[in-house]
Amino acid sequence: YRDAVHAAPDFAQAHYNLGLLLLQHHQLSAALIQFQNVLALCPEHVDALFYQGILNLQSNNLFEAEQALTMVLHFDPEHVLALNNLGVISLKKGQGQLAVDFFTRALTFDNDHEEARSNLAATFINYDRFENALTHYLILLKMAPDHLEYLYNSGVAFMALGNLNDATHHFERLLQLKPNDTATLSNLAAIALRLNEKERAITLLKQVLAINSRDTISQHMLNALEGRIGNPVESTAYAANLFNN
Repeated sequence: YRDAVHAAPDFAQAHYNLGLLLLQHHQLSAALIQFQNVLALCPEHVDALFYQGILNLQSNNLFEAEQALTMVLHFDPEHVLALNNLGVISLKKGQGQLAVDFFTRALTFDNDHEEARSNLAATFINYDRFENALTHYLILLKMAPDHLEYLYNSGVAFMALGNLNDATHHFERLLQLKPNDTATLSNLAAIALRLNEKERAITLLKQVLAINSRDTISQHMLNALEGRIGNPVESTAYAANLFNN
């Protein structure tokens, strides 16, 4: 391919193929140059525009990435990957509702696009829109029943909505796949507390601390439940977590 572009510098397809090959070899800067060469010759080359956007996104050059991917949509309004990545850019810019719009548009054109649905569900979780998030996580779990993130976030959403039985089911399924997941064990302890199952909560918190002895929130809760320490040292992490929730 290098011989081809040297022999015929205006051979756009050779530049494009060389860019793809460099991309596969993780030579990202060199690949970007080749895609830019393609666009200098063929400004409407949608695939080169897409890869230009993706490479700029990976380098966190959000303005350049957004420009390139917006141009992709100009030529192909149903380009699902461009829509999905524009949603990612919107999230990086703190524009949550715009991100939701992009992910939703992507699913309009490809309802089975797992990455767009996963991004949409995670965005809803991030903005405490638990019912919306759960709708999508339940669909995702049909696609990937053992996906740890989907199981965990479904449990979080069920828990936030007060459906403790379903939350427990999803957390326990996750523990079958990853027994030492401290975040899941902590959530099960919180559920046990809400169900007035004090001994179970103590057991779960001890499991967390056996895995991570530096978990000050779990230690604070265990001290409170066992009541063995008078005037314990305050846990700023516990206070912050309590306030945030």
